[in-house]
Amino acid sequence: MPSPNPLRDVQTYIKLPLLYDHWYVAGLTEEFGDTPTAKTLLERSIVFYRTEDGELVALQNRCAHRSFPLAEGQREGDNLRCGYHGILYSPSGKIIDIPCQSTCPEVGIHKYPTVEQGPFVWIWMGVPNRAAVGAIPQTDCLTDPAWTAVYGAKTLEGNYLLMHENLADLSHLPFLHAKTFGASGDWASIPVHVEKENEQVHYWRETDQWGMAAPLYPPTIDNSKRRIDGKLGATFVSPAMCRGWTRIEILDAQGSEQRLLENEINHYLTPETHDSAHYYWSFARNCDIENASFSEMFRQVVTAAFDEDRVATRQMQLLLDEDRHEITDINIAGDRSSVMVRKVILDMTTREHGPQAA
Repeated sequence: MPSPNPLRDVQTYIKLPLLYDHWYVAGLTEEFGDTPTAKTLLERSIVFYRTEDGELVALQNRCAHRSFPLAEGQREGDNLRCGYHGILYSPSGKIIDIPCQSTCPEVGIHKYPTVEQGPFVWIWMGVPNRAAVGAIPQTDCLTDPAWTAVYGAKTLEGNYLLMHENLADLSHLPFLHAKTFGASGDWASIPVHVEKENEQVHYWRETDQWGMAAPLYPPTIDNSKRRIDGKLGATFVSPAMCRGWTRIEILDAQGSEQRLLENEINHYLTPETHDSAHYYWSFARNCDIENASFSEMFRQVVTAAFDEDRVATRQMQLLLDEDRHEITDINIAGDRSSVMVRKVILDMTTREHGPQAA
């Protein structure tokens, strides 16, 4: 019997090793304060706390003495004292005091680099010397004053690659999201364009009909009688992020009239375990940015829609875990983007873990 092929067999695909050499969202900046807080990211327990100057510290959540969780300890100045035997750690993870002895061993605990950008904290959990800040996915739309944005957080009860499969699939919108996004049934029949750029995958559909894009824009904007060039799609940026986007160019724009109307609906996925993940999202637009009522309404819409995705992911995970049928996965025409994303994930897995892992 041939070995399972992860390009065709989803059960094999979602058992691939986790990928560490990428920047992931650790959480919202508002999640982390003076009090030590524990989170599990990529199957590693991390303790977060802020120093007196507000700098965020991320350390291995495990005392080097007897594995007591440091999140159960107390901050002392900029340092963190274990609540079991009182061993004190500096923000670098170095042991600097042991109450029962006068000397400290050189051994310490791991410190993880973090960067705060807009509402999110990014963390690097891979090989330390590969942690280039410039590799953090670009999210200028969340801080640019020419844009407005809302964001939120959810949990995912399933493998994060199942959600990436969902996000790489533009054909499910009229069906899974019939009650939320309300996309036309014709949407699924429009050809999907797919392009690979290094390790990113871009995929989109094109339209000259404003009605296809209108649900994603404030009702104060009506281009139903205008000539438009519309692209609605997404980009697999990394294992940590999918950037959803719509770009509507008004071809007959006049004078100072805004010519390019853009949205970014971004998804940030950080595995917790192989079967669960932290799921953050943001929605930003560059048009009618003072319309707070639409922003709030759309926050509710995307929250409901992403819950539909979460339910679908949980249902698939349950079947994959519990159903004992012998299954053969098929691919359909709308899966071109999903298959390309799988190929990129497999290449990343081979590079980080070796060819035997993929």
